[in-house]
Amino acid sequence: MTTMLSKFAENKGIWSTLLKPILITLMIMGFAQWAGAQCTSNNSQNSSQSANNTGNVVSWELRPGRYTTVNNLIVGRQYTVTSSLSTNFFTIRTGSANSGGTVIATGTQPLTFTATATTAYIISSTNSSCGTSGTDRTVGIRIVPVITGLPATACIGNTFIIEGSGFNGTTGITINGVSAPTFTINSATQITVTVPAGASTGNVVVQHPAGNVTGSAPVTISNQPANASISGATTICQGDDADISVSTSETGVSYQLRNNSNNALVGSPVNGTGSAISINTGILNSTTTFNVLATNTTTGCTRQLSGTVTITVNTAAVANAGGPTDVCFTSTPAAITLSGASVGGSATTGAWSIISGGGTLSSTAQSSNPSTRTYTPANGFTGTVELRLTTNDPAGVCPAATATRIIQVNPIPDLFMLGGTTTICSGTGASIQLTGSETGVTYQLRNNANNNAVGAPVNGTGSALTLPTGNLTATTTFNILATKGSCSRQMTGTTQITVSAVPNATVSNATQSICSGQSFTTITLNTNPTINNTTFAWTRDNV
Repeated sequence: MTTMLSKFAENKGIWSTLLKPILITLMIMGFAQWAGAQCTSNNSQNSSQSANNTGNVVSWELRPGRYTTVNNLIVGRQYTVTSSLSTNFFTIRTGSANSGGTVIATGTQPLTFTATATTAYIISSTNSSCGTSGTDRTVGIRIVPVITGLPATACIGNTFIIEGSGFNGTTGITINGVSAPTFTINSATQITVTVPAGASTGNVVVQHPAGNVTGSAPVTISNQPANASISGATTICQGDDADISVSTSETGVSYQLRNNSNNALVGSPVNGTGSAISINTGILNSTTTFNVLATNTTTGCTRQLSGTVTITVNTAAVANAGGPTDVCFTSTPAAITLSGASVGGSATTGAWSIISGGGTLSSTAQSSNPSTRTYTPANGFTGTVELRLTTNDPAGVCPAATATRIIQVNPIPDLFMLGGTTTICSGTGASIQLTGSETGVTYQLRNNANNNAVGAPVNGTGSALTLPTGNLTATTTFNILATKGSCSRQMTGTTQITVSAVPNATVSNATQSICSGQSFTTITLNTNPTINNTTFAWTRDNV
């Protein structure tokens, strides 16, 4: 049009003066259209907004010709401005909303710009001619996401993490052009993606309303281990183990048994062989469901194999025989109550039997309370008795349980005689004679009045023994207790040690001086106390 007007002016000189201003105006407008319009506001701020920088949109109403101040921008990051009016034209300035500000972007929505300051002014126009007519329209701003972290490799069917920022509002993920429909926006900075079937090595793209963003490097996609089925025994007894079978395995793949309730590892992984393999559960005490995780040892790719296996664990029968029991030999053995015995688990009764040692049981029938049964040793028997408690056979796969009780019938020491009586002076000691002794037996001298121990025990030698009484001040009767293992026996007889007081005499007029031919005063002997059957003899010094 400007060319036509120029030629018209040249050919119609009379009109040149009138048409020149119009021509200049039209040329300026044409240049503005070619260079991109840079609109200013009418100095009326519509509102002030703050970018949230998470990827979520911040929206507000903005009328043409007015501007909005947007704060909290991240310098160097891209933002996209949108409008409910498809032809809405935006001018983004910094420093000022008017001609004094620096224009950093212009264009029809959606308009993406790079923030050069933390604050920008968004000027709304009806169109690229900076029109100001019209009513409010909804304007929004979002930060464009960035990807800062991707794994080097990922596996089909497995998940991987995309690190970055501005991810809120993400609408899709593609891997080398293949859509990954299963993803979770964990936060504005992290997305978890499941690699779909059909994906291959290539770039990861995060699709977002503010603009799609592509990872800086391709992700290598590897296949999962081949699928296989698992099977195993269905019922075992408590305390047993079982094998889980994998129908087929691959070399270069390890197979890990897991508790299906929490995927806790069970035992160590088993390497594939190219054929079927078995994985042991270890000892089980309760019903457990298992799965198997296959892992490619080179790529790290995993797959949980098809199905699960539930091993039902039946409660085991439990037998507790009690004991052990030590008793001492007697010529007339007494019945021993088998206290402490019990049955439990899946068992309800138990019965006793004699394995060795002889003797008799009060009953060999099954009883719900086997602790009430008794055992009587054989007459004259010493040694070890072995009894067995056997439960009833419970329903299911668990067998009857057994337990062993040991009864030790210990011999008692042989009898030996104590020596005869004797008399000693007060404050002195004596020795008690025992006519014989046994090795392996200890002999304890005791005060017969209260059986208090006197001195330390003396070990038997196989010969006669002498046990010292220690110093005595009163007549005392003694016995001797012999102990062999847990069995003790008082030796035959007692010995009395009679203690006599020591005589104490004084002499009066013991020292006199007389002349030759004179008589001396009577010398008197006094005793205190008087001790019967005590005699005194006079002697004369130097004679």
